[in-house]
Amino acid sequence: MLGTARTLGVEDLIDATPSRRRDLVTAMLVAQVIAPESKLATARGLRTQTATSSLGEVLGVSGADEDDLYAAMDWALARKDAIETALAARHLNDGTLVLYDVSSAAFEGRTCPLGKIGHARDGVKGRLQIVYGLLATTAGIPVAIEVFDGNTADPKTLTAQINKLKNRFGLSRVALVGDRGMITSARITEELRPAGLDWITALRAPQIKALVQADALQLSLFDEHDLAEINSPDYPGERLVCCHNPALAQKRTQKRQDLLAATEKQLTAITDATTRTRRPLRGKDDIALRVGKVINHYKMAKHFHITITDNSFTFTRNEDAIAAEAALDGIYVLRTNLPKSALGRDDVVLRYKGLEDVERFFRTLNSELDVRPIRHHLADRVRAHMFLRMLSYYISWHMKQALAPLLFRDHDKPAAAAKRTNPLPRSTFRCRPSQSLPQTHHRRHPGAQLHQPARRPSHHLRQPHPARRRHAHVHQIHHPHRTTTPRLRTTRPHPPPGLQVVMQTTQNPRSRHTHHQTRGNYGLGHRFSCQFNTGVEVATMLMRTDPFRDLDRFAQQVLGTAARPAAMPMDAWRDGTEVVVEFDLPGVNADSLDLEIERNVVTVRAERPQVAADREMLAHERPRGVFNRQLVLGDSLDAEKIKASYQDGVLRLHIPVSEEAKPRKIEITRSEEHSEQHKAIAA
Repeated sequence: MLGTARTLGVEDLIDATPSRRRDLVTAMLVAQVIAPESKLATARGLRTQTATSSLGEVLGVSGADEDDLYAAMDWALARKDAIETALAARHLNDGTLVLYDVSSAAFEGRTCPLGKIGHARDGVKGRLQIVYGLLATTAGIPVAIEVFDGNTADPKTLTAQINKLKNRFGLSRVALVGDRGMITSARITEELRPAGLDWITALRAPQIKALVQADALQLSLFDEHDLAEINSPDYPGERLVCCHNPALAQKRTQKRQDLLAATEKQLTAITDATTRTRRPLRGKDDIALRVGKVINHYKMAKHFHITITDNSFTFTRNEDAIAAEAALDGIYVLRTNLPKSALGRDDVVLRYKGLEDVERFFRTLNSELDVRPIRHHLADRVRAHMFLRMLSYYISWHMKQALAPLLFRDHDKPAAAAKRTNPLPRSTFRCRPSQSLPQTHHRRHPGAQLHQPARRPSHHLRQPHPARRRHAHVHQIHHPHRTTTPRLRTTRPHPPPGLQVVMQTTQNPRSRHTHHQTRGNYGLGHRFSCQFNTGVEVATMLMRTDPFRDLDRFAQQVLGTAARPAAMPMDAWRDGTEVVVEFDLPGVNADSLDLEIERNVVTVRAERPQVAADREMLAHERPRGVFNRQLVLGDSLDAEKIKASYQDGVLRLHIPVSEEAKPRKIEITRSEEHSEQHKAIAA
């Protein structure tokens, strides 16, 4: 992650002058991608005594505490405008399209003035929250973020974005893409049009219904094509792109039927209450009160006719209203003032659907980057918190692009778009890509396939919280009457301070499943290290936890296979007065073996050559590339007398135990005078 950040020039983006504050901000960005935690937990993870990685040591901030991180956040917030301007200069050009959307995040605490109760866009209702808006490119790259009070309506956030695009970023011609709740007719008239900005948005349902009633939109337009372009005097100087999505129509029809059935069930219960023999429901007001509680629970009151008397209640469906609404199922209308020469009809639809990239940012904040909980007391700290999360997503976005072969993001979107005759899906709820479309990265090579061995079947249901993989370490038992022997016990996910682990992978995506179990003694720890051959620099960092744990779980769910062993599996045991360590290295070039010792750290390097480019592979399961593994030796092992041998694909190390650590018996001397005195007393 740190290597990716440096390749992207994030450090120079934060500040061109190296400083401790810049290093602290960089450490927070990388730490939030690897393991999102609070500032206090992040500070502990950087500290030497409680480090969860070598990040603090690499950046030289291992002595930082939470107050240093808070100060670095304040410093970064002061540079927020300059950083966002640099991002805009890097990713936005004059005349480009810009995506904008807003979301909310639940807020902890009571003292921050930004926390207000409002429309919960993240599904957490009845809580204090903040509202934040994101500007992004059409590819989904974040450019700028802004935080608003929790009760701010979507259209009210648009003014600040217009000023930002025009004045701070210096873009004279730009098209803003936003949903129907964001770019309303009032915002277009009062803000976008006077500012000279273009727009792409959608009409609300009442506006579409008005077009149908005015015969400006005729449903017969969709008999042969799912796209149509019309004009209306109600929208002068604008193009209206009408879309009919059969998949969406089917989904809405089914949902309406389910909600009608649920509402009828509740209304039927009231009808039964008025006709029961024991304590029937009586009184027009009491019946109306019961009906009022349920009839619009699912927003279906408009589809029912009801009759209430003092002794009865009846209801029927409003079939005309249902049919009128059903006629517009799957139909939505996009409005834009961009001319056809600048953006075609199909491109208008695709650019509007590009808002899903911004939605992906919101989902990432609420899942991978854990933007919640937000516990800062000061408004500026909350703004800095969200700004740093955006920069972390900036790193994560580019990392995912570089790791696309490993993440199986294999469908070539440009090729798929070129073969698609219609930007709208024709049928079904889930649209699978065509098998004939080319794929950038295949999970297996086309052509003849070897028989695959039996694999562990995956669970038929998705596991929301997979069990954490427990680490293992040696627990030393001291007994006064016998020789000390190692015992193996499982502990909580954090290993002891003497055990440090790095989990990385190789170019082969099938080798990324890496599991380990440490069996050793005398402070014997281990480290893994490998390199990505993806064109992105990767900085080696020591981690106590597996930074690719989520990727490993994802691969297990997708592939449904048992985890494969490490690329350099190791066994270690005690044999008398020495510890023996064996590494399995079949198929490794013997000349590539390298063994180094530095500061009680034994580093083993080996290389398995890559497959020739002209070779057609039928199976590709063995990991290839350069593998590193390190053993951290305790003080009880003598690193100066290590012997190594390599035979039959096995590298064996003999590490003698130091003289001080060897068990020995101690002779107990007895005084004759004390013995005679003891006998006299006994007599």
